[in-house]
Amino acid sequence: MEAQNSPNPFPRINQKKLESLQSGIDILELWIDNLVVNGIEQLSRDGSKIEEISTRMVDYGLSGIARKLRVIPEKLKLDKDWQEYCAELLAEFILFISAFRNQSKIKYHPEDILAYAGISIKKSEVISSSEGIIDHWILLGTMVDKEENLSIIRNWFIGKNTGIVFLSIDFQVGRFFNSRFFEFNKTYLDTVHFYPSAVKMRGTEVNIQNGIAAGEINLSGIYLEQALDKIAERVKICPWMNHQLFILKKLKFAILHHRLYLVSKNHEALICTNPDSYWLTLLSYSAYPEVNYIAEYIDKKFRILSVCIQGRIIPLKQK
Repeated sequence: MEAQNSPNPFPRINQKKLESLQSGIDILELWIDNLVVNGIEQLSRDGSKIEEISTRMVDYGLSGIARKLRVIPEKLKLDKDWQEYCAELLAEFILFISAFRNQSKIKYHPEDILAYAGISIKKSEVISSSEGIIDHWILLGTMVDKEENLSIIRNWFIGKNTGIVFLSIDFQVGRFFNSRFFEFNKTYLDTVHFYPSAVKMRGTEVNIQNGIAAGEINLSGIYLEQALDKIAERVKICPWMNHQLFILKKLKFAILHHRLYLVSKNHEALICTNPDSYWLTLLSYSAYPEVNYIAEYIDKKFRILSVCIQGRIIPLKQK
């Protein structure tokens, strides 16, 4: 095959692994073609087909694709707009397939493509291939997601001296949550190495033993409009970006049809996914003139993780 005779655009993986991925992508493309011809409604009629294709993706080394496919059954049960979700997911897959096959022309960062496929890079490789940034890192917020028997813990930090924001991810297998517990309003002195990507976002973990009191914390916020511009810039060069974090100032909120929205000065509205038990708290914080909101952006929605008032970070505990 021509694709196999051409230079390997992903030097981190060997030729045998590359050929396996190519075979899996061929199967994924055939499955998408079938959905396009017969309609995505067939997903709601036969859940076994989703299980079958996700299993085959794992067999061919595409675990990241498999995880995304396994979300579909839950969407079918709980989300009335599941067709829109599935259509966007298929569009992601098609872009991934095109980028994987034509990397020499499309020029996305190869590690972003591999990460979307689910082929992670070892932490030791990340450390050995970069100098790292030393700083006093301050916790901005934490989120915990569940995938079957796996807990995914996202800790967001900012460098006190550099102002660099980065994401550290922990994985916990089993029912009980025993991840490292970072404290707010402390600094953790450590060197952080960033995973290769077109957008440097994820970094290696911080040493929890290095924590000391942070004193007054000064965070520089941006307007929601500026955050939307940054999102557009990042997605252009890394279309599979999942999580982003912003420190937002001068936020306005609106409640419509039992949904909470963040509203920009240009009257753009974006969904805020904090549960309604938090709404009154968030509205009360908006009375402070100098409050900054630490907000995670995912799936075109924001979630407030914490706020910074008078030099201290106040977390909104996850429920």
